[in-house]
Amino acid sequence: MTATVDDKGRVLIPKHLRERYGLTPGTEVHFDTGRHGVEIHPAKDRREARREALRKLRGAVNKTNRRPDAPLYTPESLKREVWGDRL
Repeated sequence: MTATVDDKGRVLIPKHLRERYGLTPGTEVHFDTGRHGVEIHPAKDRREARREALRKLRGAVNKTNRRPDAPLYTPESLKREVWGDRL
């Protein structure tokens, strides 16, 4: 599927994709860049984005894959370390 960038830098998102992902007029989107180009995602509120980031981190570091001198974080301690009382 292709689209063309117009002279104002806009790209029309095809109707079936707008409907599938709930992109209605006024919906905020977030742009991510990666190895394969640009990805567009519906923007989430900050609290939900933080929760999702913490869910992805859960179990990433454990006793078997961490440096011996590194502290062992639990999800709760990591949450406090990163976000403090902002959640």
